[in-house]
Amino acid sequence: MMAADNVLPTGPGPTPEDVIDPELQELLHKYPGLQDKPADFIHQVERKELAKSVDEFMRGSGFRPPESIDGTLANFLDQPLPQTRYLVEGMAGVGHNVTITAKYKTGKTTLMLNLVKCLLDNELFLGQYDVKPLDGRIVLLNYEMDATDLQSDLLKLKIQNTERMARPLNLRGVRLDLTNEKYQEWLIDQLRKQETEILMIDTYTAALAQTGIDENDNSGVGKFTDALDYIKAESGIKNLFITAHMGRANFEEGEERTRGATRLNDWQDVGWTYTRKSGQPAFLASLGRQKTTKDAFSVEFDPDTLILRTTGKTRKEVREVEKKSELEEKILTYLAGCDTPQSKNAIQKEIGGRREDVFSMVNQLVEDKQLEVSKGPRGDLYALPSPPEGSLDLQASLR
Repeated sequence: MMAADNVLPTGPGPTPEDVIDPELQELLHKYPGLQDKPADFIHQVERKELAKSVDEFMRGSGFRPPESIDGTLANFLDQPLPQTRYLVEGMAGVGHNVTITAKYKTGKTTLMLNLVKCLLDNELFLGQYDVKPLDGRIVLLNYEMDATDLQSDLLKLKIQNTERMARPLNLRGVRLDLTNEKYQEWLIDQLRKQETEILMIDTYTAALAQTGIDENDNSGVGKFTDALDYIKAESGIKNLFITAHMGRANFEEGEERTRGATRLNDWQDVGWTYTRKSGQPAFLASLGRQKTTKDAFSVEFDPDTLILRTTGKTRKEVREVEKKSELEEKILTYLAGCDTPQSKNAIQKEIGGRREDVFSMVNQLVEDKQLEVSKGPRGDLYALPSPPEGSLDLQASLR
């Protein structure tokens, strides 16, 4: 739009008859009453209209239509489904976006690197779950770890097929705004050159921070996840994994979630939640589409090799064992302090808990020969076995 400095009179705003520039004439016609405004005001409107026109042009010039909607639902349903549905058996499908959520310093990066090793060397993930052989490469955007620390961890894993992964892109102190068109074009080109099949981003929090989007802003996070989907589609990658921080609040078990806007959880196809409390086992749970939901199961960690393996026990099973162990300790400690054998009712009254649980544990301890049973005037009585001659009498030491 041409400037109209040479046609606007000084003083009151121009009338349509005064206007020579046809574009300004159109502007005055679009906004009735604009001709009565001062010239500076009219210039501001003119500049905003020009900016809007440029923006519309830029958005329109990059338009590429999606696939055609020709045909019917029958045509869509007739397409063959992929033979391989899972990237990780029962935990991530081919094509899925996966978030790995854990609290600060719990081990989400270590979990992701274990997945890297299993995909590269075609090994069972966590020693149990099959993985799909790679057709392309893995690319890791490392926003958070020091490059030397990352190298050290990868060396510990003793990966064999290193050619199936590109050199990690270390981004601490380096800008890569995934919502910026220039950065997107550059990254898409790099991913295509590497024939990337899987993109991993560590961490979502650090990647989002480079965009200036607040992690609690659902609208902003939506723009970020849209950008991830665009990069994924344009570069031809199949799967996208991102690590994310869990809030520092103490969540109820099974209620853990990613910190910040809920839009991230809406976007993911599968969410892995990795939890570990000090001195306790770690647990991994999966929640997602296409039968990728698994109840939390326990995971063991070898600090020397960084290898993670599942024990095959669910969190519920582990908690039941812990509960029984605690109950067992209470019963044995109570009876160790008693001078005489006690009935089940007396034991339950003293230590508390459900009557059925206490009675069942007493029976189990008798079966395991940790308790002796004798007949009393009103029924069976229970006590610790008599210690062998010459050994320490635990009961006597507690009295």
